[in-house]
Amino acid sequence: REWRHQDPKDKSRPPIVFRSWDFGGQEVYYTTHQFFLSKARAVYLVLFKLPVVLNPELANRVDPGNPTAAGWAAVEYWLGTLEARAGGSPVLLVGTHVDDASVTRAGLDAVRARVAELKRRYRNVDSFHAVNAARDKERGGDRTGQAELKARLVELAWEKKLVGYQVPNSYVLLAQQLERMALTGWQSVMPWNDFRALAMDFNIAERNVVDAARFLSETGDVVYFPEEHLVPFVF
Repeated sequence: REWRHQDPKDKSRPPIVFRSWDFGGQEVYYTTHQFFLSKARAVYLVLFKLPVVLNPELANRVDPGNPTAAGWAAVEYWLGTLEARAGGSPVLLVGTHVDDASVTRAGLDAVRARVAELKRRYRNVDSFHAVNAARDKERGGDRTGQAELKARLVELAWEKKLVGYQVPNSYVLLAQQLERMALTGWQSVMPWNDFRALAMDFNIAERNVVDAARFLSETGDVVYFPEEHLVPFVF
């Protein structure tokens, strides 16, 4: 999904386009996560249900027979995985269902204390946000906490220099072509020679094709592994 943010103070600036990918939280997908996490131009969000972390007995209802798939154990799995695979990419901890009756002020204080402890252990944890998806009339129709979350995403995009840098226009045109091909049912695995030929069709010099592949991998347009045994393919 895409979310476009237009600077309300400067309409002349191009909007920031955020693209989001949802990783499966079920344990059966854990072994595949490593293939899609990288030191990318990205901000990672780790979502968890506040009622579950505040009431561990609910964890077994989320995933019967596997209570570690929810709650703090799952949060720490993701933090450890991101620290190992995503380098210094910032991570936002997002507690959902803050409107649930079981989420009290004292409970939120306890969550914030746990987050503070996690920030000391995991250097890439940036901040904590409590949100809910329901409309909150008392907040002018905004979804509780989401405005603050979006504001922090925009701040991080500028702070970490994820936006505002210049890249060859040919890289952008190549990314757009790959997106069009994906929408028309193009194969999900492209042999390297085909990718190189396509890149050169967009006036990317052969010596720069690897750089283009790395850039598109960082932006999430493709998955490219520079390791020798996977170089012949772009996913």
